Amino acid sequence: MSENYYSILGVSKKASEEEIQKAYRNLARKLHPDLNPDDPDAKKKFQKLQEAFEVLGNKDKRKMYDQYGSVFPGNMPGGEGTQGNPFFWGGQGAPFQNGPSSGAGGKRAFNMADILEMLGIPPQGASSGRSSGGNPFDTMESNGSFHQFFNMGGEADSGPPLSERSRRRSSAGETGADIHQTITISFTQAIQGGQTSLSIQRSKQGKPETVSFTIPAGVENGKKIRLRGLGQPGVGSGRPGNLIIEIRVEPHPQFQRRGRNLLLSVPITLKEAVFGAKVDIPSPKGKVTLSIPPGSVSGMKLRIKGCGVPISPVKNDSPGPQAVTDAGDLIAELAVLLPRKWFSQDLELLRKLETQEQVNVRHHLRWK
Repeated sequence: MSENYYSILGVSKKASEEEIQKAYRNLARKLHPDLNPDDPDAKKKFQKLQEAFEVLGNKDKRKMYDQYGSVFPGNMPGGEGTQGNPFFWGGQGAPFQNGPSSGAGGKRAFNMADILEMLGIPPQGASSGRSSGGNPFDTMESNGSFHQFFNMGGEADSGPPLSERSRRRSSAGETGADIHQTITISFTQAIQGGQTSLSIQRSKQGKPETVSFTIPAGVENGKKIRLRGLGQPGVGSGRPGNLIIEIRVEPHPQFQRRGRNLLLSVPITLKEAVFGAKVDIPSPKGKVTLSIPPGSVSGMKLRIKGCGVPISPVKNDSPGPQAVTDAGDLIAELAVLLPRKWFSQDLELLRKLETQEQVNVRHHLRWK
């Protein structure tokens, strides 16, 4: 069944090249499978869109499509270089029309030398394609009679050889260049992830566009996110490039990151250090309660499991929400703060304690 490529792109048959490219870019952003994770048919729709653009975005293919529909030669299943192409080169050195001959009931194989004879072009050698197992074009010069025939009898040009030009024609076009952008996010957004956006200009003539995407939870400073198909447009029927976003993370005034753990300095009073206490501290999961044991000192580290950096097993080219694995830990480092003002009875109590203790607290310090 013939596909209506114009309907797929949402343009009329009189649409210009610019209108076709613009329609493709808009639909590619809308129908990209990564942006429609809940649609089971998203991949199929996107493939149909690419198929339509590969034909209508190419002048020659579009002309053939307008004349024959989506089943024109070169656009049949199998494509160029396979038996879907009427000039597919068989394993025995001869091209086949709709497949090789399989005996009396099979379809007749033809030989390129026969075609040359019908055109009045003598073959370049007795073994050119009839009995040889090779390609009959191998013995022809790039500017020979066959080449001139397909150049409508004109003089041989000074451009690249026929084989190179053929490769260019058979390719799907040139892929567009990648766009590289850098975005700065807060420390908390890097830890928790979330939606954000940036403005890009995909071509010199195009208008700035706003692109929304998801920051994966636990992303590190300097990491890159790749969004497929959001780079510069391709040339001809080539695919668009990618958008590469480098992440820069601002430092936090209190928290520090150590791999999957978060480090926080927690001030406590002298009373809390001596008698112990329960205090509330912030974390990526909200407020959590920290139990301070009696007799705590500055530098003591207490661990709160699961309140550190969550890690998303995110792929670089996946812009949607991601599942988050178990987070690291929050390490609270205690810092005992002494009172700024002392009363006389407090000072007297400290003197009694020092007299009773009589311990050299610096006995472990040494040079060697």
